Amino acid sequence: MEGPIFRNSKRFINEGMGVGKGLLYCGEKYAEDGGCPCGGCDGYCGLTNGCPCPDCDNTLAYLLYSSGKMTCRTCKKTLIRIKVCNLKLLIPNSENNNFSCSLCYKNKKEDFIPLLCCFKCKFKMCPECAFSKIEKFEPKMPKLELGIKESTGIIYCTNNYTTSSNCICKGCDGNCGPGNGCACPLCDAILEYNIYLKKSNMFCQKCKGLLMKTKILYLQKSKKGNSYVCSYCHTTDKDDYLIIYRCNKCSKNICNRCAFKFNIGYINKIVLPRVPIYIDNSDTIYKERKLKEQKENAAKYQICNQKKFRLGVKKASGNSICVYLKTLIGRIFTINIDEAFDIIDLKRELNCMDRKYEEDNVIFIFKNKILSDDASIHDCELKNESLINVILK
Repeated sequence: MEGPIFRNSKRFINEGMGVGKGLLYCGEKYAEDGGCPCGGCDGYCGLTNGCPCPDCDNTLAYLLYSSGKMTCRTCKKTLIRIKVCNLKLLIPNSENNNFSCSLCYKNKKEDFIPLLCCFKCKFKMCPECAFSKIEKFEPKMPKLELGIKESTGIIYCTNNYTTSSNCICKGCDGNCGPGNGCACPLCDAILEYNIYLKKSNMFCQKCKGLLMKTKILYLQKSKKGNSYVCSYCHTTDKDDYLIIYRCNKCSKNICNRCAFKFNIGYINKIVLPRVPIYIDNSDTIYKERKLKEQKENAAKYQICNQKKFRLGVKKASGNSICVYLKTLIGRIFTINIDEAFDIIDLKRELNCMDRKYEEDNVIFIFKNKILSDDASIHDCELKNESLINVILK
């Protein structure tokens, strides 16, 4: 995959590095320190952190399962995406188990690194190998149905996704609903993406951290004796495999029914992550487009260097300040410039960052006054962190 992945809920996400290789991260804060289910994250969706935020985690799951390649090589059924810590809870004597990838044979020792597993064939795939299998991507929405009875608030496609009793709960018939508590991984990712997309009721009332999705089974095995009462409908879920959203720090709970009701409401309002379509490298159009982009980037780099050289020749006699340039569409540029420079020099710096904003084609407005090109930064009373509005002619 080339470049960042754009989506509806945040600006963009990229593949992680180091331990986070094969995972997606946005770098933004999503929980208070220690509020992640693992209890050890700093609350940031970082490039080397093992725990991404729910948005990135569900976007990645959607990408993986939409590719159609997350299947067991033996039984050809869908691999279940599960974190190693939860896998240890399900397998007896898990201390002696080797959670190594069946493709690259790397052993994953970190408790919260997700693996894709087939519980029948013991086939496992690490995030790095799974990520490498995303070659082409075409967004698709399965035909969805809303769950009934105890499965209210969960969506199902009713397709067969695994062999009977080989779901994570060990009790499913292998079909995705509509009366079954466990949805297939694709429906699960679509549901979670939409719930966290709005986020209106997904924040803890005390610490304002994002509520994390978990399943009552894992909470019962980690903290016995707790009662899991929804903070909104005040009902208690006794089913081991019903989904609940929980603040690990303040113990605030919201059941899946309420999360669906407040953040989605109707099944026809469900949307897909806005992600690009990947094009085959052998495509002639793709090669021509890449060559054109390389030439444009080279020319842009040369122009920027020339303008920076001209700016450098001018003697700096004042202090360097940081100004913000805000466009009409809400885009903000941050530029460091010397007070002795003129407004035209500031426009040239903006043009270096984006060629669309040429010096003769933009107007700077500060405190309801149009800034003249020959006026200096100091004369315009621009100070550190001043906000200038930019208008295209």
